[in-house]
Amino acid sequence: PHGRVPISVRTGFGQVVMSKWFLEFRKLYPGVTVHVHFDNRVDDLLRHEVDLAVRLMEDPPLGMVAREMGTVSYVACASVAYAKRHGLPNNLEELAVRDVITTSTAGKIVLTAVRGNARHDATVEPSLSSENFVFLRDAMLAGLGVGVLPDYVVQADLARGRAVQAMREWELVIFGTKMYLLRRQDRFPTLALRTMIEFLLARSKGAGVL
Repeated sequence: PHGRVPISVRTGFGQVVMSKWFLEFRKLYPGVTVHVHFDNRVDDLLRHEVDLAVRLMEDPPLGMVAREMGTVSYVACASVAYAKRHGLPNNLEELAVRDVITTSTAGKIVLTAVRGNARHDATVEPSLSSENFVFLRDAMLAGLGVGVLPDYVVQADLARGRAVQAMREWELVIFGTKMYLLRRQDRFPTLALRTMIEFLLARSKGAGVL
């Protein structure tokens, strides 16, 4: 395949997981030019004239062709030093009054905790927020608060004992739980675009992070 594929990906998932996929794609398909936007806005397919967008949400927007890549879970976690000094929150109410480190585009966020049929919502104003999840992970490991971060960002730190997880029995949701690969309906998919779509879907299934 030959051609150009502009794609918009979520900042965290794009930086932590997908960057190496794009490098591999370029080695496999040197005839395809890939332009990557790291952004979290849903309207990128119109604003940036990109052909594909990877977004986290509950339901894909109307007027777009959506392929589900998998699910993403958020976890509440903290550094070992923070947990020893302050303890860990046991529920959403305790978490809401802590220094919370998480992503936010408008100051306060609505955080949902689900366990079986029980569902609780709380409005949280992060003490430190960013769209850069690598930065947020570093802040959590530095002991600056409780991180509410996607599992793919912190799973290695949890496995190696650099961080500890709070509220293990609760599923935390901020923006949604499903990762979608989106494209506009009014554009004919080129061979380069179709190749990129199938490549990303295959990698997402084998990544072990979704």
